[in-house]
Amino acid sequence: MRTPLVFILLAACALSACNPPANRNQNNANGNSNTAQRVIGPITPPAPTVQPDPNFKACNPYYPLVPGSRRIYIVSYSSGITATATVIVDPWEENGRKGYKEITQIVDSSGGYQINQTSERHFVCDGDKVQILYEKTDSDVDNQKTVTEFFYRDPSYAMIEASSLKQGATWSQALRSKYQQPGQPPAEPEAPTIVEFTVVNEQEIQLPTGKVKALLLYRKVGQAEINDYFVPGLGFVRRNSKEGNKWELKEYSGLKPIETPGK
Repeated sequence: MRTPLVFILLAACALSACNPPANRNQNNANGNSNTAQRVIGPITPPAPTVQPDPNFKACNPYYPLVPGSRRIYIVSYSSGITATATVIVDPWEENGRKGYKEITQIVDSSGGYQINQTSERHFVCDGDKVQILYEKTDSDVDNQKTVTEFFYRDPSYAMIEASSLKQGATWSQALRSKYQQPGQPPAEPEAPTIVEFTVVNEQEIQLPTGKVKALLLYRKVGQAEINDYFVPGLGFVRRNSKEGNKWELKEYSGLKPIETPGK
C-alpha cells in the first residue's frame, strides 16, 4: 500500500501540524510497498516514570502538563488507517532549566506495520503560559523512516494564559525544522515555519469519556488547517483536520476535568 502524501505529512507532525517536505526517497518509485514483508514485535506503549501527584497544579489548565499523567486517543486518518496514540508526561530538566517532557507514540491498528511513530516535546511554564522549546519525531510510515526536529523561536507558546482565551484571540509560533531519512543528508528549509492560532469559541462535545465543554482552537500552517479542542484539566481532547484526519480522547489517568477558570 502506498500511503497518501497528505497522510505522511500530517502523520510526521501529528501534534505540531508542521509540514515536512515531500518524501525524497526514490527507492519506492515503482509504487511497491514492503509492508507485508516487515516483521515487527510487540510495541510497548510509553509509561510515565513517576506517579501523578494529586496536589500538583498545572500552570495552564488548558494544557495541563501533569507529570505521571497519561492520555490515549483513537486516531482516524483520511486514508482509512486507524491508530492508537498514547501521550505521557514526565519531568524534564536541561542546563538547570526545569520543565516537562511529553512523549507521544502512535501505532496503527495492525500493530505498527503502517505507522510507528514516537515524538518528544519539551515545555516550560512562563507564568501561566505554556512555552514549547523543542520537538523531535521518529517516524516509520509505510516502511519509510524519517527523523524530524523542530527548534522553536523563543518564546513560542503552545497555550497562552487562560484569561486571554477569548473568542477571536490570536497568537503564533515560529520554528526552524530539520528532516532526515536514512542514508540521506539532512534537509533544513531556510524559511521558518509559522503556526497561527485563533480562538473560535466554547462548545459542548461528546467524547468516549463523557460530555464536556471544550475550547475550540483553529490552527493554520501553510495549507494545513486544524481544529483542536481543549478541556480545562484534561487538555487536548479532539482534532479535526481539513484533510479528514481525526483524533479523539478515549481514556486518561492522572488528570481531572475542572471548571473553566476566569471565564
